[in-house]
Amino acid sequence: MKYLLIVLAVAFAMPSMAEEDAPKRMTSAEKKAALLEKYDINKDGKLDSEEKAKMKEDLKKQREEERAKRHASRRAD
Repeated sequence: MKYLLIVLAVAFAMPSMAEEDAPKRMTSAEKKAALLEKYDINKDGKLDSEEKAKMKEDLKKQREEERAKRHASRRAD
């Protein structure tokens, strides 16, 4: 019986410990602000067509790199 209580206590504690260790997720507004700060070269508060093109290119590269990592890890398994 003691063993069962210990197992249940640990099982209920696990999710709360995982939340503490998990990195904070950015909100949509925080993501937009970060992208604007990074890509707004002329600092006018909005992205022009060249800035948007650079952002799209960088985001596409990032997605491709993440996809390649996932694919490589699947092959390793």
